[in-house]
Amino acid sequence: MDKVQKSSKPALNEHLSREFLRDGRIVAFKIRSLDRETLDTWATAAAFELEHWDEKLPFLNLQDFSDCKNFSFTPYLRQKSEEITSVQPDKTGRTAVVIPKSLSAYVVCMFFIAKRDLYRQRQVFFSREEAVRWLEEWLNLDNVPT
Repeated sequence: MDKVQKSSKPALNEHLSREFLRDGRIVAFKIRSLDRETLDTWATAAAFELEHWDEKLPFLNLQDFSDCKNFSFTPYLRQKSEEITSVQPDKTGRTAVVIPKSLSAYVVCMFFIAKRDLYRQRQVFFSREEAVRWLEEWLNLDNVPT
């Protein structure tokens, strides 16, 4: 019973969805609420993906907060972001974060600048399309298996 629970993907909730892009080489989360339950679920699901990602592939992920009303970089969101970052810290890849343009956007940018990651590049975007293009760039590099 334990084995089944550990290997099955965590359930999501009505404010959180997950999809796989580019033949499963990019995982995309759509976060629509900053309530604790949703952020806890998101952190668990993102950590699961990191822990179970094919070790031959870079971890390419999209965290899309663009539909969050009144988005702000709350202390709890920051805590959950740091928890995700600490999972598999030496796993290479990229994280694209899509947020609405606001004062909070600049706070998120400053957080990423202050918390540089040697293995996973992170960047903030205001458009999902730009974020996906940036993640796809990695897929076009010679050293990434296709």
